[in-house]
Amino acid sequence: MNFFDDGSSNGGICMSKREIVRQIEDLYGKIDDENEKKEELLSALRRTECAIERFRELICDMEALLH
Repeated sequence: MNFFDDGSSNGGICMSKREIVRQIEDLYGKIDDENEKKEELLSALRRTECAIERFRELICDMEALLH
């Protein structure tokens, strides 16, 4: 380990390349987790929108029967 490392070999970052790679892998893992959450939320939103549309249709049908 070089105690006088100014980080110039790592683009000005005073970390080992192994640490940088680990942090990048962690960030990619977090991105993947967030993308999974996003997909789950979008799926739930689509289901909710479909349910709302079914209720709208039911309400229209009920209103038609009342007139």
